[in-house]
Amino acid sequence: MKPAKPAKPTKHKTMANTHIANSHLAGASASGDLLAHNAASSKASVTGVPVTRMPCSLRALLLGCAVWPFMHAPTQSCLQEDQLSAYRELLRQTQECLGNSHSCSRGLALMTDVLTDIVEHCRREGSQESPTDCLPAEAEHQTALTQLAVERTRLYRGVSATGPTPPYEAEWLSGQPAPAVLLSLTRAYQSSGLAVAAGERPDYVGIELGYYQRLITQEADDEPDRHMLLTLQREFVSEHIGRWVPSYVEVTLPLIQSDFFRGHLLLVRGCVAQEIARLLSHEIACESIRESAQALSHEAVCESTHESTHEPVQETTRAGNKGPD
Repeated sequence: MKPAKPAKPTKHKTMANTHIANSHLAGASASGDLLAHNAASSKASVTGVPVTRMPCSLRALLLGCAVWPFMHAPTQSCLQEDQLSAYRELLRQTQECLGNSHSCSRGLALMTDVLTDIVEHCRREGSQESPTDCLPAEAEHQTALTQLAVERTRLYRGVSATGPTPPYEAEWLSGQPAPAVLLSLTRAYQSSGLAVAAGERPDYVGIELGYYQRLITQEADDEPDRHMLLTLQREFVSEHIGRWVPSYVEVTLPLIQSDFFRGHLLLVRGCVAQEIARLLSHEIACESIRESAQALSHEAVCESTHESTHEPVQETTRAGNKGPD
């Protein structure tokens, strides 16, 4: 399937649903091992340093997990056992490919642990209370989910004085007019037959990462056009994601109060670092991508390059270090 040609506005797909749905996560568990191509031992060179090659399917799933908290607050469906099992399976495959101490692994582990703890806490409380004293599990869950929703709004929607600068590209780039940024993004989306949902800005981090995830999904499904898709990925990272998302993550991480969203931004950092390292390994990166690599924390750069010099299953991990350094 080739990338969609520019479509008429009335036929554009909306970017509202570019996040990965919970059903997709469940599908990851049922679809078998995503590492069937032995990605853990397949390596490329970034200026002489080995880099783990992740299969497109795993990259797309991880980016999807990075997208959805930007677009939606966690809901009751995230606490269902089949969904938690799917998260654990994705975490297992990520750890097998990248190692336990990689930001992607640490971030996904934190997110999964928080959701699991919500369920386990309600079970413990319910077993200690009499049936007339305890609230239904759904009510207990909703209280915890509401707290996460409040924290998400503070961090990602820019409505709190105590929150970071909101995650919109035009807010983070200096020296470039906002209309030029928005026009460039709109054209990129339209070239793939997409349109931004009403009420969203095209430079919102969730929209940009969702579009990039779509390019990776197409790469997985469309091997003959792989070179063209790599070019589109390079252009989008160099012109947009790579220019501001690394800085946004590093500035925002210290302001986070919830382990769930700390894990989320660790996952975002790991995904972006991995994509930048991958584009560098293909020797198609322009200078702005190399500058983006410098904007990442030292740890993020090291874990996307040096860690893969060892087989992940043989690593000495830092599993206990769950927060940002």
